[in-house]
Amino acid sequence: MRWRPRKLGLWAALLAAVALLAVGGGGGVAAAAGAEEAYVTLLYGDEFVLGVRVLGKSIRDMGTRRDLVVLVSDGVSDYSRKLLEADGFIVKHIILLANPNQVRPTRFWGVYTKLKIFNMTTYRKVVYLDADTVVVKSIEDLFNCGKFCANLKHSERMNSGVMVVEPSETLFKDMMSKVDSLPSYTGGDQGFLNSYYAEFANSRVFDPNKPLTPEPETQRLSTLYNADVGLYMLANKVYTMHSHIDHIFVLHSLILTLLLLPFPGPYASRSYVHRAAPLLLHFLGSITLGALYTQSIIQVYSLVLTKKKKSPRILVIHIRLSFILEYVHIQIC
Repeated sequence: MRWRPRKLGLWAALLAAVALLAVGGGGGVAAAAGAEEAYVTLLYGDEFVLGVRVLGKSIRDMGTRRDLVVLVSDGVSDYSRKLLEADGFIVKHIILLANPNQVRPTRFWGVYTKLKIFNMTTYRKVVYLDADTVVVKSIEDLFNCGKFCANLKHSERMNSGVMVVEPSETLFKDMMSKVDSLPSYTGGDQGFLNSYYAEFANSRVFDPNKPLTPEPETQRLSTLYNADVGLYMLANKVYTMHSHIDHIFVLHSLILTLLLLPFPGPYASRSYVHRAAPLLLHFLGSITLGALYTQSIIQVYSLVLTKKKKSPRILVIHIRLSFILEYVHIQIC
């Protein structure tokens, strides 16, 4: 059946209802008294509050008793904070750190704030996850990793989307003293961390079954702890048949993957998707996350982005629904 633009409104209303149902559900979990370890994420505004809620739910579903902390800026409304508290998050307000880089993507204006997780000294160790990650298998073993752990993603460069950090005031102050002098190839926190941990690529790989003695300062995480598996699904279906796919712990960029893969030509880039965030990530991302949060079988499976000939700035989105789990072979929720 071909989807026509005039039918988009009806389906958009139906799918939006799914997302709204997700926002209504709570199920809070009390924070563990005297917890020494925590899962942490960041939220800069209301646009991705549902993403944080899905992340939190995916962690709770693994049976953790550790704290769930979300660091929120002034851009997060009181309503969103109450939703997150009802979900069991410890909500901590933070002041954004200015980005010292003059040449940077617009969306990176506050990303240096992520460095504040290195100063969360009320905890012995924290596991940080970006709000666009979903935990699909218990990652409790990560708390046994070294003082700083992350993974190399598609290159010899470290990705800051999933990190294990042993907070230290001394370490944080040293980072702050070098923020203006160390280069950042991304114009954001990830580039800075790659400069700060310049020899990270030489770190030993973390194996929860083979702890290293003495504990190293840095360790590399397997790609399974920060997997862009969606980037390969539609491009190479054979990838989903590999046996190691059952061992993935964390899926990263889940929503961006669903939005990005079908885009042709100039739209096949993350920067374009981020620039279109108000339309795509907030609306379609909420729909998809809503389906995940409610464990619905309805998923946004593929999107085709086209431009109208008469008005090139108007984007027409065709949505096709499918059972994504048939294709992915992974139980996401």
